[in-house]
Amino acid sequence: MMALAMVLYIIHYLVLITQDGIALMMISPALYGTALVCFWMPYNFFIVGTSDNESRDSVTGVYFFVWAVIASVLPIVGAASSTGSGTQPSSSSAPPSWESIAS
Repeated sequence: MMALAMVLYIIHYLVLITQDGIALMMISPALYGTALVCFWMPYNFFIVGTSDNESRDSVTGVYFFVWAVIASVLPIVGAASSTGSGTQPSSSSAPPSWESIAS
């Protein structure tokens, strides 16, 4: 079920990129809403099945704390590793200036 949610998320983002008008307003929300249900229902069943009534709040709290730490630290680690390895963008990859476009 969660794999289906991931597929629906991918299709949702492809629709966001490629469609406009009524297709964007109807298809994208339907895919996103279905993906939310397909992801969070099994997740909640997993949490209920792996914890007892007394520890469920602490299990959920630890999960979301670890999620927040990872989401905060890994971008910093990625930026530090890219600057240390010499993968800075070159000047040729910079967007053109307005002066070069106008001339």
